[in-house]
Amino acid sequence: MHSNRRLMSFFLLASLLWNTAGAASDEEVWGGLPPPLMSDPPDVVPNAVLETSGGGFADQVMELVNEQRWNNGALPPLKRNDLLDTSATGHSTNMGARNFFSHCDLDTNTSPGDRAENAGYHWNYVGENIAAGQSTPESVMNTWMNSSGHRANILSSNYRELGIGYYQDSTDAANVRLDQDSNCVSESTSGPFYYYWTQAFGRRDNIYPLVIDREQYQTNSRYVDLYLYGSGTMTEMRFHNENGAWTSWQPFSANVADWQLSSGEGMKEVFAEMRTGTGTVYSASDTILVQGLTGTFDDVPQSYWAYASIEAIAAAGITGGCGGGNYCPTSNVTRAQMAVFLLRGIYGSAYIPPTASGTMFNDVPKTAFAADWIEQLALEGITGGCGSGNYCPDSNITRAQMAVFLLRALYDSAYIPPTATGTMFSDVPKTAFAAAWIEQLVREGITGGCGTGIYCPDAPVKRDQMAVFLARTFDLLP
Repeated sequence: MHSNRRLMSFFLLASLLWNTAGAASDEEVWGGLPPPLMSDPPDVVPNAVLETSGGGFADQVMELVNEQRWNNGALPPLKRNDLLDTSATGHSTNMGARNFFSHCDLDTNTSPGDRAENAGYHWNYVGENIAAGQSTPESVMNTWMNSSGHRANILSSNYRELGIGYYQDSTDAANVRLDQDSNCVSESTSGPFYYYWTQAFGRRDNIYPLVIDREQYQTNSRYVDLYLYGSGTMTEMRFHNENGAWTSWQPFSANVADWQLSSGEGMKEVFAEMRTGTGTVYSASDTILVQGLTGTFDDVPQSYWAYASIEAIAAAGITGGCGGGNYCPTSNVTRAQMAVFLLRGIYGSAYIPPTASGTMFNDVPKTAFAADWIEQLALEGITGGCGSGNYCPDSNITRAQMAVFLLRALYDSAYIPPTATGTMFSDVPKTAFAAAWIEQLVREGITGGCGTGIYCPDAPVKRDQMAVFLARTFDLLP
């Protein structure tokens, strides 16, 4: 049967044996040679350009490999390795340019292990998948994952690192030499295939890689997850960004969530040191491209309706978010938080209020969160509390209360708005609490209500709404 798509895989294991003179010898153990797979003709686009913007096909294959490893038991991610890339790219290029398809180079008789060594990768374990005829990373990965031998390589726990190579030959012909039993002898010819793919897997026992975000090519966030090899061997670890300071040593953990990269866009690098119980230190690093940052906070993309206002109050130092790189835009604002927001809006990010006495409100002891800010807000006449000598610091602030707070902060404690008409919002009659303040807030251009003809005076203020109120009150928007 004539076939235009074939692929092969093998498992090559080795133990690197060092003698007293410091020389090394490779003992190769060959096993698990699944037969070539034969299927339909290649999904050929002979004149297609394989590279795409924002990461080439090799980068996409890398991401798909680690996606499969995660989906099949949350396996550790493989680290991209330049030396294995050289080995894999060389083999794909040679297969396409010299018209053969085999794990063995049919002209030089070099094996995958030989190619890795020649590239400078001194391995303890090495493996290889090859394929031909698939025009996209998705199609070649689908083919490999549907073959037991190739799937086993991709999901193997023996490997820590991966190199990827491909080659496109738009003039490929039906003269490709095939070696179907991996004995370095061509038994037949076939083709054309147009696309040649190689995955070179490896592990070096004295190398413990660091992997950022499961080796994604790029991210639009400054917060990434790290994976460190070394479980069972390492006891401590520490990190730093490029040009940054080391963290303190901390107990070793393979998974580190929400590591913060250095500010700005571009290629970022994280460095790690791992220490064994006997004090031996190992080093590792990884890079990731930061592009298209969504803003200051991970949970507020540029498309978010209040993005500009949230960015504005963050830039003014009114807020630093809710923790973990987030702003929590849909969380309610408490009266205690409001005190901080307002005073920073009035006086700037460097403002520090006097120390609280703890005697102004029954429910605000001097050690309470924002006690200093709450008492200062009262001293400035912006609030008198919530009644009966209390401030209700943990209560959510309503949209009606917000109107009073904002206008007093904008003007002063003596400010009195014009009498309400009761005609501006259907849910704010002229006798309603804070009706005059609500209508004046509209006249100032700070709010337009919460919907068609309504203000929702009793609804709690969300943090995204608060950002809009503050940005407009203190004229923070461009």
